[in-house]
Amino acid sequence: MSLFPCSDLGYSYSDSFCLKTRVYEEQDSFTANENWIVGAFFLGIVAGAGLVLLLAKPFLNAWEKKKRQDEEKLLGTAVKSKVIKEELIAPGKDKEVTSDPKEKKAGFRASRFRRKMKGLSSGKNKGHDSINKGDLDPALTRGMVDVMQQTTSNNAEVEMADQDMAAIVAMESSMEEEKEVLMLRILAMLMKAKVEKREITKNFFLNFMKKTEEGLKDLNKMIDREKEEAEEKLRNDPKWSKEAQALETEMQKLQTDCNNKQAKLQRDYKDKIRLDLLRSSGMSEAEVNNLMAQLMNEMSAVEEKLGLEQARQRRALEQRLARRRQAVEFKEAEDEEAQNSIEKRLEFFDDILSSNLRDISKLEGQRDEIKAAFATDLSEIKKYYAKDLDSLRLEKSDALQNHRLSSFYNLTKNQEKEKAFLIQTADKATRIQDFVKLYHDLVTKHHMEQETLGSDLDQNEVQEMYKLKQAIAKEEATAMDKAVERQAEKLESVANLMASEADKIIRLHKARMADYAVRRQRERQAVMVQLQEKLKQRLVAADEAEARDQKEQEVLKQEQMATMARVLSTNMELDDDAKKRVLREHEQNMQALSNQLLRSKLRQQKSLEIKLNQRKARLAELKMQQKALKESQQSEKKDLEIKLEAEIVKEEEAFEKARQEAVAELRRQLAKETEVALKLQDDEIGLLIGRLQVGQARRKAILEKQDVTLKELQDQLEQRISSDKSLPNTMTSQIIQEHYNHVSHLNQQMQKRREVQQKAIMEKLQFKRNELEEQIETQLERDAQEEYTDRQKKGAGYASLALMQTFLEQKHAKAMLDLESDMLAELEKAKSDLNMQLEQDLSQELESKSQDFLQQLAAVSKLSRDELTEAVSSATSGRPDSRAAKKLARDLRDGVGRARSSLSMDYADRDQDFGDYERPYSGRTTGEFNNQRPGSVKKSSARHSRQFEHYAQDDGF
Repeated sequence: MSLFPCSDLGYSYSDSFCLKTRVYEEQDSFTANENWIVGAFFLGIVAGAGLVLLLAKPFLNAWEKKKRQDEEKLLGTAVKSKVIKEELIAPGKDKEVTSDPKEKKAGFRASRFRRKMKGLSSGKNKGHDSINKGDLDPALTRGMVDVMQQTTSNNAEVEMADQDMAAIVAMESSMEEEKEVLMLRILAMLMKAKVEKREITKNFFLNFMKKTEEGLKDLNKMIDREKEEAEEKLRNDPKWSKEAQALETEMQKLQTDCNNKQAKLQRDYKDKIRLDLLRSSGMSEAEVNNLMAQLMNEMSAVEEKLGLEQARQRRALEQRLARRRQAVEFKEAEDEEAQNSIEKRLEFFDDILSSNLRDISKLEGQRDEIKAAFATDLSEIKKYYAKDLDSLRLEKSDALQNHRLSSFYNLTKNQEKEKAFLIQTADKATRIQDFVKLYHDLVTKHHMEQETLGSDLDQNEVQEMYKLKQAIAKEEATAMDKAVERQAEKLESVANLMASEADKIIRLHKARMADYAVRRQRERQAVMVQLQEKLKQRLVAADEAEARDQKEQEVLKQEQMATMARVLSTNMELDDDAKKRVLREHEQNMQALSNQLLRSKLRQQKSLEIKLNQRKARLAELKMQQKALKESQQSEKKDLEIKLEAEIVKEEEAFEKARQEAVAELRRQLAKETEVALKLQDDEIGLLIGRLQVGQARRKAILEKQDVTLKELQDQLEQRISSDKSLPNTMTSQIIQEHYNHVSHLNQQMQKRREVQQKAIMEKLQFKRNELEEQIETQLERDAQEEYTDRQKKGAGYASLALMQTFLEQKHAKAMLDLESDMLAELEKAKSDLNMQLEQDLSQELESKSQDFLQQLAAVSKLSRDELTEAVSSATSGRPDSRAAKKLARDLRDGVGRARSSLSMDYADRDQDFGDYERPYSGRTTGEFNNQRPGSVKKSSARHSRQFEHYAQDDGF
């Protein structure tokens, strides 16, 4: 064994040595290296994050693709081509009503005014993925592809009018839904403010809103059920089984009755809300009435917004109809041009043959034979490509319909998410007006998105169908050119012409057709110019019709408001605040009535248009039969022509008679609907006036009882004090004088507070008004610029631009009037709240001072308990209000002891000379407070209303 020094181990020992040895140690546990563990942990996190980032994108793409495929499968399998064509499912049956997609007959939809779509799938495809009921509105499922498939322009008009009817029904449903949602949300926000002020409990608020929403849903379900039952009864009535137009007239009458009934039930439901609040909320009648008045004020603003949106949608509907008619007329011109092209081919061929073969009399028979053969070839080619075009149209229409449904399905789903998100965030809204504006703007945005998408889809469908037709027309023209070339062989074989002569005839024919093509192109451009000008005229006519309708409704509103103002001016039982409330509610009801009547008029006019177009389609069909009969070679052709001519004359007379009767019936129906709606409005306002009169009479009786009781009691105590010679006159006089001074001081303080707060309110509202005016003018300028640019792009003429300028000026004036009305309403509300608060404070102070005054008088008079009770009984004698007398006596007895001790302390060291003071007669100051008794308030205030509430109960109010 070798020895080593210890220096290599880091130790130094003198005269020592180290012996190196190796020791092996066994252990049962693993010694962990902390650094390595931490490093491995972070390394794993980094590697895992990288792996996730690497794989996330492919997985997300695959998931998105699968989701898109599922949606396409959902739309592609559930909505078949026949279902796309607006098939209706009869209530209570799983039976579809289908129609030939090539041409829809002008049949009425028997249930146009349902609140929701009944479904796009029937029982036979329940096992497949399908669109749920109500996912798509019927107004969104049809477009120009359905119109372009119609074989005649009259049938196309019926289809367009039918689609417009569906759009009008959708507009009515959307506005009713928006009005209901906003009413519930406004009510919830008003009651939530009551919860924050601890006027009602949170549990009551939640339960009441839940009950109100369920009640409104039940009401709507009941109305829908009654409509469906009435519709079913009409459809099953044998009287209308063969009279489709008469059935439609009855349906429109039913719709009018249902609208009036629905409006009445909704107003009754608002009264029910008021009664439920009175019975179970714990709020006073004044608080409930104030809440309902605020609800009516906000709903009045909602109705105005709905009226403007209704006018905008109507204008958009008229513009869509004008553009659609332009497309239909262009298609009709194209069809007529194609037919003329075939006739021109025959005409040119006949002229060329006649000019080249006129000197060869023996070839006259061969010429007729060649012409007949050529005409037959062209007819066969036309039939072949017409059949091919119909087949391709069906395939293309299916694809376009699926594309339309898919587009609207995705759009409506996104819109539903936006609407649901906004409603969920409604609880965070602080101002009702802000939420109403946000919700209404969102709904308007959704409508405009649907209109834009529908317009884009219509344009795409027209272009696709036009491309398809042009492709077939090109192939057809090529086939007809070849048929012309084949005539050269027939000319050589049948007419024994030389090849050069036959080629000359064909070249002349081609040259004539080329000239005709150039002329036809110029005519097509002229037709486009005419159609564009006709489009402008239709848009101007639509604007003028809208302006007339708006003016009629405005005149009706002004007449009704003027009549109501005259009625209220003669009513002496209502105060100014009550009259203003009646006028505000009447104005809100008139706005709702105006919106309802305009929608009804639009719907009934469209129904009349459908019925007249059906008559026109029948007449056009007879004329087509007449034309086909003239071209036929039937043996009994003459007799059939005479019979058909008589039938056409009869149909024309029937059409004119039906048109006049329908127009007269429309006027009668609209007049009747207006009369019934105004009667319901009068009944509603009559009930409101009666309720306000009863309420004011009750409050007046309570306040009169209260003032009489306190006055008599005060007079008795004063007389008792005056008749008692032992009482110190100085002390009693000082008590009375101090009471009057307190009352005067309180009135002065309240008046100063009123002036300061009114000034602050006016400054705040003026600042807000200036800001809103700037916002409105900026927005109107932006809208005007956009409208002007849009009209210029559409090629609007001077008359249209002038009309637009007039409309924009009216819109600006209307916006300023609305702002003025809003500011006045807000000012009135602020003043009303301020007056109510000040009167409440004044009433409380006066009540306290009056009670102290009576207690001090009673204490000075040294009345015993029995004498005090007798004085109170004497003051309240003759009125059966024993509870009030007992309560008043008890309050006086409780305060007499405190007043006596207070008086002994206050007046022990006082000895002032009041020899110059003379107490006013009966406790009244000379000419002070407008001859109002000190310590009392005006009868119009709500002084002591809760304290003396039992008076009303005992008297049966």
